[in-house]
Amino acid sequence: ERLDHSEVLLKETNEALAAAGLQYQGTTPIRHMVEVLIEDLGYDALKQPVVKPLEGIKVLDFTRVLAGPFATRILSDLGADVIKVEPPEGDMTRNIGKKIAGISGYYTQQNVGKRAICVDLLKPEGQELIKRLVAEADVVTENYRPGVMEEMGIDWDTLHAINPRLVMM
Repeated sequence: ERLDHSEVLLKETNEALAAAGLQYQGTTPIRHMVEVLIEDLGYDALKQPVVKPLEGIKVLDFTRVLAGPFATRILSDLGADVIKVEPPEGDMTRNIGKKIAGISGYYTQQNVGKRAICVDLLKPEGQELIKRLVAEADVVTENYRPGVMEEMGIDWDTLHAINPRLVMM
């Protein structure tokens, strides 16, 4: 009898369920079956929340388009608190690609898990707000052309003077 990998997995899962006095017929995803086993067999240790390695790290995200937002998405996935700083008109990728319920799938994919604020970085009030946020941040990410952060008054020297432990990417 020749079985492919998915059939072997389903067979082994059914055997494990039978050994636990349970029966399963169907195509429910493995995750659901594991959750049922945890509930029925009381494996409380498996229900403990996962500690993510970057929990407690605050990131100010000034990135745009793809590479930067993707990098900060990974930081968010690893537990960092990422705050995406967008211009008053919003990030340009909010209008790229197919929209569902008025939201761009492209934007959502690159920014899921992040918080977002709109700040006019060309106004002194916006620059002051960023400086207050930098005082509590651990990391600043940006992917502007060289000199743009300096033009907005939020370059490395300015931010590092506010927060000497700051890391900038």
